[in-house]
Amino acid sequence: MNDHKTRDLRTIPVSNIFLDEQNPRFPAVHNQREAISAMVNNQGKKLINLAKDICEHGPDPSKEMLVFWENGRLVDGDGNRRLTALKLLETPELTDNRIIRENITLLKKKHGAHIPSEANCVVLPSRKEARHWIEINHGGALDGRGQIPWDPEQNDRFKGNLSVGLQAIQLLQSKKLLQEGDKEKVSKTTFDRVLEFSHTKKLLGISKQGQNYLFENIVALKTLFCAMRGVKVEEVYRADKAITFINGVFPDGLPQHSNAPIVLQQQNGTQEHPETSRRTRRVKSTFQLQPFGAPLQLKPGDVNNLYRDIDHLFAFYRDNRSLLSDGFIAIFRMSLRLLAETAASDLNLELQDYLKNHFDAAKATLSKDLKTTLSTQAVEKNKIVQLFQTGGHSYSNGKNEEQALAMSVILGAILICTHGRFE
Repeated sequence: MNDHKTRDLRTIPVSNIFLDEQNPRFPAVHNQREAISAMVNNQGKKLINLAKDICEHGPDPSKEMLVFWENGRLVDGDGNRRLTALKLLETPELTDNRIIRENITLLKKKHGAHIPSEANCVVLPSRKEARHWIEINHGGALDGRGQIPWDPEQNDRFKGNLSVGLQAIQLLQSKKLLQEGDKEKVSKTTFDRVLEFSHTKKLLGISKQGQNYLFENIVALKTLFCAMRGVKVEEVYRADKAITFINGVFPDGLPQHSNAPIVLQQQNGTQEHPETSRRTRRVKSTFQLQPFGAPLQLKPGDVNNLYRDIDHLFAFYRDNRSLLSDGFIAIFRMSLRLLAETAASDLNLELQDYLKNHFDAAKATLSKDLKTTLSTQAVEKNKIVQLFQTGGHSYSNGKNEEQALAMSVILGAILICTHGRFE
């Protein structure tokens, strides 16, 4: 067993510490100049970021450099990146990399008076004595003996990024709806991805109040979570893929749920509930159809610009019917075809392929009322192309306002699948 008394704590000038020419980060080199060059090539701009952090915050107080004696020199066994950054801040000319050298020089000019010229070190008598601690720091978990990095969930907790997926999991755990080991079988990142889509939120009744997410259908949430055991992110990384997946999880529709959103218990033991965060749905006496079904959040570009123009034009028509004839609907319908063709062209697809390929996934995201509207107005997959083509060529046949709005609804759902902006 090593005697801890052989460890010596010292503050050593940076110029008196040598980089390890046998550093595992790169093949062995022959001298210090080559060691610096190898480290620069290995780390690139990361060295600039490290040097900037040292200039602004000082060296990491939680970690002394681990150095050892070898051939009469103090060699850095653990902390070679920090040492390289410090040496470059002291002498930027040590590197031939122009970008690194110029950026380090700027840092030196800005922070020169505050750049450390010494380092706190733990000195060990030999490389052999240092080997165990080098492995502890860089060899992975080592069954608990080494460094264990935070997983995405733990990292989010530290940063205060309580994502929708993390809050959903915490809610399910607090309600004791997850079995032992369930959480480890589902990727939080993948679960997050599915819940981040606007149509998933709408389908499951997920909303947000301040920093907290509210969950209306906890039964469906649990079912979805359990269905995602072993699911990889590439299986649900796009909206249309996620919608198809969810539709497969709930082939007979979602289980019944309460309209009262469920929120997580707050740290102070109270709930953000009745007046501040509870949002029950309004009960409407009649169903009023909106163009595109609801406002769309699309990626910036021609498709989004055209959609916004069409939406604004229809709003003007509804507010100023007396100024326009009923023939305006034909113009609205023609503009829907232009929008659909623009979106299809953006994906290098023909209009018919664009509409038919995304019809089923888009329809699956719609509410029961909207689906009924499509059915009533005969907006079906096998007729969808003909409907858009008729609207583009026939003034007299394009005046059916309800059918035009139904067409805009399915087009809006398709646009979310292909051009949606997901935050």
